[in-house]
Amino acid sequence: MKHLKENSQFSSSVCIIFAACIGLMPAFQVYAAWSVTAGYTWAAFLAGLSYRLVQHNSKQQWQRLFFSFLLLGLAICTYQPSAMMYWVFAGTAWLASDKPLPTRKVMFITCAVMAGALILDFIATKTLPSLIFHTAPSMNRTALVSDIREKCTWFLLKALRNALDLPYAKGSTLLSILVLIFIVSGFALHYRASKYFNYQKVFICIFLVPLSYLPNLVVQENWAAYRTQSALTSLLLLYFTMALWSWLNTIKASHYMTSCMSIMLVLCAWTAHSDVKNGFAKPQSTELHLTAHYLSQINNLKNASSIYFVLARREETLAPFLRYDEFGLPSSSQVWVPKNLVWVLLNAQHAPNLATVTTARVGPSTDIPKTDNVTIFNFDDILQQAHAQ
Repeated sequence: MKHLKENSQFSSSVCIIFAACIGLMPAFQVYAAWSVTAGYTWAAFLAGLSYRLVQHNSKQQWQRLFFSFLLLGLAICTYQPSAMMYWVFAGTAWLASDKPLPTRKVMFITCAVMAGALILDFIATKTLPSLIFHTAPSMNRTALVSDIREKCTWFLLKALRNALDLPYAKGSTLLSILVLIFIVSGFALHYRASKYFNYQKVFICIFLVPLSYLPNLVVQENWAAYRTQSALTSLLLLYFTMALWSWLNTIKASHYMTSCMSIMLVLCAWTAHSDVKNGFAKPQSTELHLTAHYLSQINNLKNASSIYFVLARREETLAPFLRYDEFGLPSSSQVWVPKNLVWVLLNAQHAPNLATVTTARVGPSTDIPKTDNVTIFNFDDILQQAHAQ
């Protein structure tokens, strides 16, 4: 909020509302819903702090630049996509105010700090896993992209389209098109009316879009999960706010900026509440209660020597919509959940421990053992029965 206030003509109330809206975007909905992703917000915070050190270093002191580099490196090593909030802070400083761009030297240093942090993270990614775990499996998310054309197409049709929906995690092609038209038209008005919004700033506006999603563009994996879009969506929200300001200035209604942003905040809050409730809280709670009921009806569990957990299918979601491996995904469809889930439920019910169990496997229904001494715990049946009721 303070950064936007210092680098724009927006009022304090607009800056506060804008910061609140960022926290309601789908990426931050996931961070709030999943305890394992809660730390990703710190990557965004460290990245913003890193840029602030670069921006307020008028004497170009190398100590401040080195500390900025370390902060950004730590942010990227924490979670790369969230660390790209660095570019959102840069975009705010360069574009949100009707002032000339900083000197080329300042912009070069800004990019150099990011380049150095990315190199540091790349070295850490390639060396630390083998040093700590001795073996590091090859994954698409750590291999560099080879098909650039396919990657560009995927970015435009998947990641960018999702980000243009702003807070709406269910996805809507119509909404993404309308938001894009609104941003482009608002920037066109700003280009005509502003003294300093020249072709250089237009180029930076466009170039910052892929930069804010850079870690996902340089690897082979094409997976536009919402948790990877924190910086990209925040940047587009900044563009949307700037476009709104341009439109209101054009029609001589800039005094309604706070009111319009307040309406947007209410819409974002309602959408985020609905998405988190229906995509995470409610289906997860229902799945937990259904599993507990199913567990209470298994008579031979106490004396079981072998258990086979049948994974649920993604399609059997209890949520009204399913997006990637986040919104609406059944927990029991993931291989690491069944054993721990049953153990937690048994302990919560003060049930006897499964001391006689020698093997406990997890897999699909097609791999169910044919022997008679195996107790089957079918999560797929649990969700199917819930849909049948």
